[in-house]
Amino acid sequence: RLLVLSAGAGTPGEVAALLCDRGYGPSRMTVLEQLGGGARERRFEGTAAGWPHPPGDPLNVVAVECRPGPGGHRLSAVPGLPDEAYEHDGQLTKRRVRAATLAALAPAPGELLWDIGGGSGSIAVEWMRAGRGCRAVSVERDPVRAARIRRNAE
Repeated sequence: RLLVLSAGAGTPGEVAALLCDRGYGPSRMTVLEQLGGGARERRFEGTAAGWPHPPGDPLNVVAVECRPGPGGHRLSAVPGLPDEAYEHDGQLTKRRVRAATLAALAPAPGELLWDIGGGSGSIAVEWMRAGRGCRAVSVERDPVRAARIRRNAE
């Protein structure tokens, strides 16, 4: 379950589109507008795939109950995501090596990793998933790979 603090009126639609793109179209969404606003409070519900509501009030919160659809899958919080979770051109630290690397590095909450020659960014991505507030800086000289790292981090 997620509680998304909105960036504006379009956030619910953007969240719905992102969920659909990631294979979570059946996810239930509830949008709460103008909380504490008395008669102005509004509530909208639906699924990500069928989100029928146009942008509403910019002051809103989006609650999501994540449900994978056909072809959608939950990614484990344990290091060693499937290789298919990453876009890459062959420059990818393989799953078992990533898991062993993260175990050896033992990230703690709030720590920073510098990933030099990031390739696909898989080590940096899994580092950031490993603990609350973990951050990573990935250095990659190839602009195509650097753009790929950004996409993998999303």
